[in-house]
Amino acid sequence: MLGRLSAMMQTHNSSVTPSEDIFEPVLTSVIDPIFELCAAMTVNRNASESSVLHLNVLTRVQNTLWPFAFASKRNDGLLKLRDEYLQTLIKHQSDSILQRVGLADIQQLSHQFNESEHKDVPLSEMPGMNASSIRNIVKEFYKTLFSLGTIDLPECERLVLPQLRMAARDGVAQALNQSYQSLYCAIKDPKSGYADPDVILEYSPSDVSTLLDTSVNT
Repeated sequence: MLGRLSAMMQTHNSSVTPSEDIFEPVLTSVIDPIFELCAAMTVNRNASESSVLHLNVLTRVQNTLWPFAFASKRNDGLLKLRDEYLQTLIKHQSDSILQRVGLADIQQLSHQFNESEHKDVPLSEMPGMNASSIRNIVKEFYKTLFSLGTIDLPECERLVLPQLRMAARDGVAQALNQSYQSLYCAIKDPKSGYADPDVILEYSPSDVSTLLDTSVNT
């Protein structure tokens, strides 16, 4: 289908005045059904799987359109759509890792604590936020960073475009570091009530950022 579209675009491009407005109905008739099929195929898939399929299809469609200036408007729309699916993939992959190591719930509480102007209840007194529990969870997070030197991102690896794979891995690393930084700031806050936060947190956000760059992009 895309091969036929490319041939039609080459023919249109060789006309005296190739017009996007004239060719837009053709693009719509070919491209829209492709993404309708993608949507149907991903009904029962999770957000990561759906995003990967759409991103790979978008890559093929964009490769078809890029050589032709008269398709620039449609291509700009596809770029925005690609960014949306990429952000969805990054969020789902990073959330999955946070859930796996147990950081998701405590990170949410720490974020709320950081945002609160009135810290009447110390963070350490909230359910599941005692020093021992936090330390065990953070250790599991560190263990994940050090595990074989890499973090498993299977969905990101299925992206056919190398630039997208790199962008996805970098995005996951950034999201994980932001979550850790939020937790780090909350625990270090004197109002959080932790007697010795350095015992809980062995690494600074800068250290974790370096570890993530190595683990995610290895």
